[in-house]
Amino acid sequence: MKFHILTDRIAPYHIGGLENSILRIAKILRDMGNEIFIYITDEIVQEECTDLNNIYFIGLYQSIEELLGPIEEVYKRNNLYFRAIYHIMHNKLSYHGVNKEDDILLSFYISSFGFVQQRLADSINLRHIAFVRGSDYSMDMHIPSKMSCIQYVCSNCSLIVTTNCEQIDNLSRAFNISREHFYLCYNPVCEMKTQKIQMNKETPLFITDVGYSWKKGTHILFKAFEMLYNKTEGKCRLYICGSTTASEKKYWERERTRLKDTYKQNVNLDDYNYNFEEMYSKASAYVFPSLAEGCSNALLKSLTQNILVITTETGFVPELKNVLTGISCVKPADANELYYAMLGVVESSICDNYKDRRKIIRDLFSAEREREILKKIVKAI
Repeated sequence: MKFHILTDRIAPYHIGGLENSILRIAKILRDMGNEIFIYITDEIVQEECTDLNNIYFIGLYQSIEELLGPIEEVYKRNNLYFRAIYHIMHNKLSYHGVNKEDDILLSFYISSFGFVQQRLADSINLRHIAFVRGSDYSMDMHIPSKMSCIQYVCSNCSLIVTTNCEQIDNLSRAFNISREHFYLCYNPVCEMKTQKIQMNKETPLFITDVGYSWKKGTHILFKAFEMLYNKTEGKCRLYICGSTTASEKKYWERERTRLKDTYKQNVNLDDYNYNFEEMYSKASAYVFPSLAEGCSNALLKSLTQNILVITTETGFVPELKNVLTGISCVKPADANELYYAMLGVVESSICDNYKDRRKIIRDLFSAEREREILKKIVKAI
């Protein structure tokens, strides 16, 4: 079979959970004996677009630029941009002579590139598998124009693959889609050595790698930490890493300056994730305040450590919280609930061993399990 994937970026050219998921799944499908074609719309170094053992990278940036001129951000929020991608993809697929028996379209961005892929599938009579990945899906479900795109994709694609039951429930109810149309396929957790706990109980350390982002709930975490800092008279610390989002950049720059000036050494800001895994050995708890995340690799990693985890009730957490120890769930965007959960960590001196929790996570979120599910998906399609 031949699989065609359309994306704006991909590892190893860019770093990110979703991009790494695309390449990982592409390699698994390749190892099953399939040919993989990945079409990338963002600009990449031409020398890097080389064949890699039946994975072929095709750059679309120049072709899009020829149609639209210089590709600015305004185009990426414009229907004209996606019309151009559709036109270029249609020509490329038609030129290569796709075969409806052997060729399958894959999409990972269900409301943007997924929409383009579904239009292609309809126009040239191909099967289309829609992977629901990342927090963009949850945010898009609240935007009427994007929700109509999601409905079009889900109602017409061959299969929908999601990373948690919450997504299946939402999509099934919202668009009246049979649950038989879905496959559940968790992201695998990266193997990480369990860190030796060296926590300072006098000034508990809360760590997170959400960076500076609205949809990651960073602003909610700041509000909760400020309440905690005042309540404990400064006896708590926060370590946050991850890059600043481009949107509202001036706001986040002001916040960074304010945090440094107000909390001095009690707040550590690290843009580049250099020391995050080392911080597990010193942390009292990992905090994940996201408003919409589906199945975060960072959260999975944290659940394999001997630390408490505080997370919002999004993604896969609600379906697992009854069997996982040492995990607190709070409502998204509720600074008070998050504050009380963090205060509970400060007031408790218990340091438990979460060996059973690690085993559950590694069994459910394993690379072997993902491969087996993908084999069933290929067979079903």
